[in-house]
Amino acid sequence: MGALLSWKTHRLLLLGLKWRYDLWQHLNIRPYRGFGRRGGPLHLRGRVLDDRRSAKPDPEQSTWRNAVNTLRRVESDELPGARVRLTLEDGTQTQTATTDEDGFFSFEFSPEEAFPRNRVWHDVRLELEAPTPDDPERAADTGHVLVPRADAEQAVVSDLDDTVIRTGATSKLQMARIVLLNNASTRVPFPGVSALYRALQEGSDAEGHNPIFYVSSSPWNLYEMFQGFFKAHDLPVGPIFLKDYGITTDRFFKTGHAEHKLDRIQRLIETYPELRFILIGDSGQEDPEIYRRLVGEHGPERIRAVFIRDVTSPERDTEVHAIARQVERMGVPMTLAKDTGEAAARAAELGLITEDAADTVRDAMRREEREKDAPSGLHERLLDPPDGEARSVFSR
Repeated sequence: MGALLSWKTHRLLLLGLKWRYDLWQHLNIRPYRGFGRRGGPLHLRGRVLDDRRSAKPDPEQSTWRNAVNTLRRVESDELPGARVRLTLEDGTQTQTATTDEDGFFSFEFSPEEAFPRNRVWHDVRLELEAPTPDDPERAADTGHVLVPRADAEQAVVSDLDDTVIRTGATSKLQMARIVLLNNASTRVPFPGVSALYRALQEGSDAEGHNPIFYVSSSPWNLYEMFQGFFKAHDLPVGPIFLKDYGITTDRFFKTGHAEHKLDRIQRLIETYPELRFILIGDSGQEDPEIYRRLVGEHGPERIRAVFIRDVTSPERDTEVHAIARQVERMGVPMTLAKDTGEAAARAAELGLITEDAADTVRDAMRREEREKDAPSGLHERLLDPPDGEARSVFSR
């Protein structure tokens, strides 16, 4: 841990020199999708980095290039003490925030004028006030804030690793390999997931627009990869809550897995008192235990259903089935599903999606399973990188 703290001290000294001598090269704002409710405060977070943006994901890209881009994300140069200005899309309201020691900024604001009711996503303008960028337009960006429509029936909160995306989170070595050697186009979702999440978003009459939120223990450095993954695989977009990747005197992450997930979901439940929640996770880590605790605290009045993807051994299944019985006794249905089709069938039984939607999910699952088994044509060239790629992964 001492070596990690020494590394952090070195980085802070480097940032101090950049501030003093104006040595910034690629200043830019990375906004994360925000959330809020009509008539209440809206929340938007983001980060200021001195870093080139990653190239668009390419399914034909070599694993060497994927590894280079992943390590560049992890090695990002955050900018503490930067000033960011937020302006509502109609220009009527502005607010300023200063980034913390890890380059994060956070806005909480209540619009003076109500947003249009027929829209779910609302735009805000983000600009860098200090340090002054060489190209202000390049350093500016648009943030997006989700405000559920009045006809939303429920909200969905889903884990990502081994729930939506095949990650192998139960094996640290396998997980590291998958994360390091792939990009947003080559990361693989579980078959049928996109169709299931679209069905849950559309709801019981296939005409709604229920909000979807994603919670993961991955670091914020992978946010752009997740955004690209959603686009590449046609998943419904929603705010993503990742973990603060910060070194303290006794740990590498500032919060633990369970603490992080509980805190984020609790905040969502408090933000949307009019909505009931569907919780989706997997059996590989602590999702069943976390969701059991939330059901115990909030009951069926706030938790509509729990779905757990089965990704572990029979011994773990026994534990999860015992948790499911406890949750059921509290009045909330909990399903341990071996695949997406089984989850869709149960969702239709509970009236969360239509029967037609469940059929669509099963058809999509079968089609994607066939595609998954077909040769991909991708070439793994990690040990023999193309000419010009065998250089420092941290080169700018």
